[in-house]
Amino acid sequence: MSNPEQAPQAPGASEAFARLESAVRRLIRRSAELKAELRSARERNRELMELLGPVAEGEAGPESVLERLRAAEDERREYAGRLERGREVVERMMARIRFLEDQDG
Repeated sequence: MSNPEQAPQAPGASEAFARLESAVRRLIRRSAELKAELRSARERNRELMELLGPVAEGEAGPESVLERLRAAEDERREYAGRLERGREVVERMMARIRFLEDQDG
């Protein structure tokens, strides 16, 4: 009886086997990449659900979010105005300092 391991190979069989082995290795690598991407996507989904959960569940509806956004914008405008008024005060003080320096000089 002949041993299948020692059977003569058809021409090109070793090349075909090498291509098949290469394809299988690529598939294994791609499978690992896809598993990593899936883990990452699931983590991002979990984080988004934590952030959006109250909105989605109705605890903080769109009106509430919009109201908070408007309040934050009003606060930003107020701080911008304060900053501008502070700059004006500093500019006046600098002008006075320059004037006094010119008087002494």
